[in-house]
Amino acid sequence: MIRYASESGINTHMYSNLLMLNNGVKIQALVSSGLDRLTVSIDGVTQQTYEKYRVGGDLDSLFNIVSELVEAKRRSCNPSLKIVGQMVFTRQNEHEIDLFKQRALSLGLDYVVLKTASLGLTKRVGDHMIDSEVVKSFLPSLKEFRRYKNTEQNIRNGCSWLYKECAIYWNGDVTTCCHDPSGVNMMGNVFDEGSLWSVWNGSKYRLLRQQVNDDIRLAEPLCSNCPDRVVIGES
Repeated sequence: MIRYASESGINTHMYSNLLMLNNGVKIQALVSSGLDRLTVSIDGVTQQTYEKYRVGGDLDSLFNIVSELVEAKRRSCNPSLKIVGQMVFTRQNEHEIDLFKQRALSLGLDYVVLKTASLGLTKRVGDHMIDSEVVKSFLPSLKEFRRYKNTEQNIRNGCSWLYKECAIYWNGDVTTCCHDPSGVNMMGNVFDEGSLWSVWNGSKYRLLRQQVNDDIRLAEPLCSNCPDRVVIGES
């Protein structure tokens, strides 16, 4: 799919924990596919920290794969590929941020990114609330590095995703964003409706955009509980 998109002139960006990219053939195929950017999830720099977030993952294996990727890029005809290290900033790994930066760059990655943790798929307690115990377990102790605020002012209407991006499943189904792995916001199918353009400008998309702009709380069940606007249960 990456090669097809690349040959069609479409910029491609892939996120991966790399746990399935476990042999040289796969690595070489990915590097030579025309991929523009690969963001690698490195959510801990010690095995003890890493396995808390990436259950079942082996950190040494990950670092070996990253080293092979960087070397394959060096040998390939795709020198423009950017390989980026990303850490989801949580209570478990906040003490390893500086070490993460040092280790990632020492592996030859182009740059690193720190990402705030999302609790969007956790069970709600009350109206737009997340259990305070979950907050204490996963969100960083430094509140300035949290995605959420404990205030109704954080509930805001509108969403740029509905005008600039979407998510397309393997079977052609179209949903609104990456926060919808189950297809709750299914807007249509590119094969059934003839094109992405038809889905993008269809009645379901137009109605949802209007709802989100007027009062996002009415755009149930997904947009009303969006992790980018949810209120958490801790002051």
